[in-house]
Amino acid sequence: MISPARDSAVAWDTAPASSVTELDRFARAIATVRRARSTAETLAAIPRAVTELGFERVMLSLVDDEYWRPQAVQIVADTSWSARVMDSALQLPQAIRDSAPERRVIERVTPVIVPPPRDVHPWSKKTWDYRHPRKVTAYVAAPVEIGGRVAALIHADRATSCRALTGAHATLLWSFCGVVELALTARAAEERLQRMRGHLDDMLDLTGTATHPRLPRLASPERVPPREIVAFDSLTARERHVLELLARGLSNTQIAEQLLLTEGTVKAHVKHILAKTQSPNRTAAALKWANGDVG
Repeated sequence: MISPARDSAVAWDTAPASSVTELDRFARAIATVRRARSTAETLAAIPRAVTELGFERVMLSLVDDEYWRPQAVQIVADTSWSARVMDSALQLPQAIRDSAPERRVIERVTPVIVPPPRDVHPWSKKTWDYRHPRKVTAYVAAPVEIGGRVAALIHADRATSCRALTGAHATLLWSFCGVVELALTARAAEERLQRMRGHLDDMLDLTGTATHPRLPRLASPERVPPREIVAFDSLTARERHVLELLARGLSNTQIAEQLLLTEGTVKAHVKHILAKTQSPNRTAAALKWANGDVG
């Protein structure tokens, strides 16, 4: 298993090509991602962009605490095949076992080249309706880090043509993971801003105000009666983040999109939040957060 350095300068093992050609490839990959206008479109575009870098089979998966969950697939020259694989892969989240290469990628936040055998190959699941090449080649698994945690994985290989992978391929993919991080972060920020604008428009419609309403004056500190503080079980950092978004009026689906989690994981966090804050429902928990009762 090879773990390349991000700044390594290993030469490509493909046919001789000028540096401009390789830069053009990278530019085309970036352009593919930049054309996306939402988080969902960006996730779908990432595997297509990676094929611009010379890879032939690419899978993007989102990572939560226990699983990596396939989200998008691209197989060069066979889009119908890509769709069939994706239809099956969506139903098959993969556990992050201690012995799995993905565990090392996530813990070390660095890509690895994983050689055969077939039983650890992400393309080897027969239920994914995947036609195995005559030769099973190595693949690269690379991390996408967002907000200090690995939020996604990219698996890529060149098995359609059975061409070899080198450390340079892994370094190139890892460099592109930085582009993916920026793109997903930007899309999430844009969508958050749009939701905030939508909430403000709704408030203005309700009040019949054409411009931003003047904020009410706050009572002086000495006139504010002391408020009883309830000792709740402490929330984790992730639970506090989910509760903050919940208090802004986001649905589980919207929270999942913004934090790059599955909706099931968000539901589990909400369940824990309600229990720890002794809240009967989401509204009650949101009010406690707004009132500063939850630390």
